[in-house]
Amino acid sequence: MLTCTTYKGVHHFNRRSKKSGKVKDRSEWVPFETPVIIEPAVFDRVQCQLAARRPTVTPPREVNGPTLLTGLAKCSTGSGMTIRTGKGGRYRYYTCAKHMNQGACDCSRKSISMATLDSIVLDQLQSRILVPERLEAMLAELIDRKRLSMTEGRARARDLNRQEREITARLDRLYDALSEGTVQNTDTFQRKVTGLEKEREEIIRLKGRTARQTTLPARALAQNNLERFAKEVRAKLRDEDPAFRRADVRQFVSRVEVSEHEIRISGSKAALAGAIADQAKGNSDGVPSFVREWWAGQGRQFAPLAFCAMKFAPPGRGRGLSAGVAQW
Repeated sequence: MLTCTTYKGVHHFNRRSKKSGKVKDRSEWVPFETPVIIEPAVFDRVQCQLAARRPTVTPPREVNGPTLLTGLAKCSTGSGMTIRTGKGGRYRYYTCAKHMNQGACDCSRKSISMATLDSIVLDQLQSRILVPERLEAMLAELIDRKRLSMTEGRARARDLNRQEREITARLDRLYDALSEGTVQNTDTFQRKVTGLEKEREEIIRLKGRTARQTTLPARALAQNNLERFAKEVRAKLRDEDPAFRRADVRQFVSRVEVSEHEIRISGSKAALAGAIADQAKGNSDGVPSFVREWWAGQGRQFAPLAFCAMKFAPPGRGRGLSAGVAQW
């Protein structure tokens, strides 16, 4: 179900060879439309998540481990940051992996205390992102785009309704003519009726798709939903269980870049809007990301937009990062 495109309205015929049973080259597949069960946008988003969470791409430890920013923290050159301990494990640091493994990296900050970086990221998310007014400002463009799409969708729905009425009227006239004896029930008559019926079925299908598009309203990003989302996620970020914090941070943060004088937190506005909409619809619990065999019988089977940039002036010769925000 998670990978079958039939659920999003596209089924493929001629996928396998009848003789060998092997999957044919994709160019030989024959696609045709089917009723949409799962919205294409939702289906495509799941495919991106599946690809990102594949064990060969993202090790399970990056998702299930106790470290908040594993896989997200990068040095200024883009190299990943790994965990280094000191004093027998008493202190933990995010350290440039390239510098630690190869001894050479051009990044300006080699290490930063894990507690310091985690605290800065969580504090800034709570105070600068998870605020209803800020969320509304950040998502204003998406909301306007959605409203425009809904307006266009309603206009399209009116046009489809008009076309359906016209075809229904033409069919009624044909059947009336047949009942009055004006025309005969010939092959030509049947072909004309069949063609009109197919046209009407296609219009009904398009009406259903348009209706689904216009019922994914901007009200999912309404003020009350923004307030509820901000309140609940802030509470989770304060939770002692690291799993809650990690899951919510990863919903909309894709990268935390650390340099000597700046920490840049970036993520996708679309992912943030999706998380808010999912919560508004009551779908925020999700499923396990890297739990083996959580699904019984499984053997049978966009570039991110930066939404947060912060500069922190060091208190003295680059020894630390202050909490003052100089740039947003």
